[in-house]
Amino acid sequence: MIDATRRNNETTEQHRIRLEQQQVTDNTRRNNETTEEHRYRLDKQQVINITNRNNETSEERSARNRSDSRRRQQRMLEKKSNPPVKIWPAAISQKVKENCLSEFNKRMSMDSLREQICVVCNSRHNEKTMHNVLLSNINDALLKPHQSLHEMIPGIRSANAQDTDFDEEMIFSNKQGCYRIHLQQKKFLYTASDSTTCISPHLGKGTYERSVTEPDPFWNFKEFNNT
Repeated sequence: MIDATRRNNETTEQHRIRLEQQQVTDNTRRNNETTEEHRYRLDKQQVINITNRNNETSEERSARNRSDSRRRQQRMLEKKSNPPVKIWPAAISQKVKENCLSEFNKRMSMDSLREQICVVCNSRHNEKTMHNVLLSNINDALLKPHQSLHEMIPGIRSANAQDTDFDEEMIFSNKQGCYRIHLQQKKFLYTASDSTTCISPHLGKGTYERSVTEPDPFWNFKEFNNT
C-alpha cells in the first residue's frame, strides 16, 4: 500500500530512475542465478502471465496489446537504424591461385611421380630417390634370388642359379623357364635406391626392363634391341 502510494505520487523523472535501478538489479540477479533458479523463475513468470491475462479486463488487454505493439515498432526502428554488419570473406587473390596451381603441378607431374623397380628386391621406388650404378659395379650375388624366397612363396621349386662358362651371361632357371641377364655390356645402367641396397634397371635403349605383371619372384627381363 505504501509502495503504491509512493509510485502514484512520484514524478516522471523519479519513475524513470526507479525503473532503471530496478532493471539493473534484475539483470544482476539473473546473471548470478543458477540453471535451476533460471528455470524456476521462467516457469513462475509464465504462470503469472497466464493468470493475469485470464483475469484482465478488456481495457487492460487493449493497453497490453498497445504496449506490445510499441515495443515491436521500437525494435524494428532500432534494427533499421543499426543494420547488422555483413562481413563477406575477401576473394582469393590471383597470385595465391597461381602459386597453388604451380605447387600442384610441381608435386603431381610425372617427373615427381615416376617410379622404377628394384632389380634385387623387386620393389617400386620413386625415381628421384634412386641413382644410376654401372652394372660392372654390382655384385653378382645381389642378382640371385635369396634362398628364403623358396620358404616364403609356396609352390616354387628350388632355383638352380648357375654360372656358365661364358662371361657374357648368367642364367636363372625355374619351372617357368630360363631368364638371362647379359653381362657383356658393361655400359648398361642400373638404378639403386638411396634407402636400401636395391638395384633397379634404368629403362631405355640397350637395357633390360623388368615385367611388373609377372608374378614369378625371380627376375623376368625383356630384352631390347642393342642398335
